[in-house]
Amino acid sequence: MKKFFIIILALTVFGCLVFNFTNKWNYSSRQYIPITEVGEIPAGFVNLEEAIVNYKDFLTYSYFEGAVIFFQSDNTTIMQSQKDDYTFIVSYKNQIYINEKTVNDIIKTAELIETHRNTEYLAGDVIEFYKGNFEFMPFRIDSISYTSEVEELTTASDEWACLIDFTILDKTALENPQNLFNQVELADGSVFSKFFDINSQRTAINLPAGEKCHYIYVQNPIYKNSIRKIVVIN
Repeated sequence: MKKFFIIILALTVFGCLVFNFTNKWNYSSRQYIPITEVGEIPAGFVNLEEAIVNYKDFLTYSYFEGAVIFFQSDNTTIMQSQKDDYTFIVSYKNQIYINEKTVNDIIKTAELIETHRNTEYLAGDVIEFYKGNFEFMPFRIDSISYTSEVEELTTASDEWACLIDFTILDKTALENPQNLFNQVELADGSVFSKFFDINSQRTAINLPAGEKCHYIYVQNPIYKNSIRKIVVIN
């Protein structure tokens, strides 16, 4: 009986090892996709490194098992493509070549995001957040007001609410509009970040009574590392 048990145990362990090895091999082989090797450079393709050499301060790319992804400097994903998409990217003599029109769109988009990233906005200015497919979501803060009487919001006796009215200027629908807002900063450097949605075009945040926002920081609801600063003139 003991010998039988040992044999069964050994077979079970062996089976698990074989299954695990096979699974890992299948996973790796299923995930890894090489870039298509070509015998000549296709028309309309340019060398990738040469195309982006002047933009590397704010544009980079990485290879993953099955994809190539282009990033802007605040980690916004501009575009991704399968590595075997030979209409977009190919390999020729150990050099990578890419569709010229598409790489120009990538560069133009990265430049726009970089310009937006380095802009200090005022309330009323249009802010554009990248949402993918070379498209932007235009957004604007329309007004900022303060009150201690908001039915939808509970404020302590030593607090009042900062109400922020905003407009999304295209058809983008956000399930939680407060995801647009990162934090507010007071003149003394104090930071507050707990926002409450009043409706689809108004959010609020509790502040110490009498204190007003000096800066409002808004964020891309898709790429949350993409943050823009709005100066509030009181």
